[in-house]
Amino acid sequence: MIQADATALPVPAHAFDRFFSAHLYGLLLPSEREPFLAEAHRVASEVVILDAGRPLGVSAEEWQERTLPGGGRYRVFRRHFDADALAAEVGGVVLFAGQFYVLVGTAAVPGIAHPMYGPNDPIGPRLRT
Repeated sequence: MIQADATALPVPAHAFDRFFSAHLYGLLLPSEREPFLAEAHRVASEVVILDAGRPLGVSAEEWQERTLPGGGRYRVFRRHFDADALAAEVGGVVLFAGQFYVLVGTAAVPGIAHPMYGPNDPIGPRLRT
């Protein structure tokens, strides 16, 4: 396991086939998103992002106050996504579009064919809800 700044990972370029991010992208501030995606594409040929969906009545973005078990408090920036909007933002395709979770994937180089994202892939339509 590697613990590091997600915008400066201590691994060589193309070290991984897939970079998977779970519930991190939606916490990034606008200034952090592009460096995060650039670093993800630097270290992997495929980037997959799982994050929070946007149920009815939930704000697209907001600052939330959190409370730690010991009573300490802190604020966190949180985004909730429409799957198509997230895919457009990161230059990817929707792999799963649920009310509470969304999953998008992208390739590092535009135009690279990948069977996971092909137009004839039967998985894509089946995963959309």
